[in-house]
Amino acid sequence: SDHYNFAKNNIPVIFYFNGVHEDYHKPSDTADKIRFDLLQKRTQLVFYTAWEIANRDKKLVVDK
Repeated sequence: SDHYNFAKNNIPVIFYFNGVHEDYHKPSDTADKIRFDLLQKRTQLVFYTAWEIANRDKKLVVDK
């Protein structure tokens, strides 16, 4: 991921990651193994997090 380059320049980042699994980054990591119910929940989390940040009255404080 390229989030490091943002963070090193004091641009806040969020890295969503649910961990590795047996087929991670292998040819056997196919779309039929996607848990779309969980993907929907994660997508909503990303959206609502972005919505909250975008609609704050004050800028986020960078925690170095």
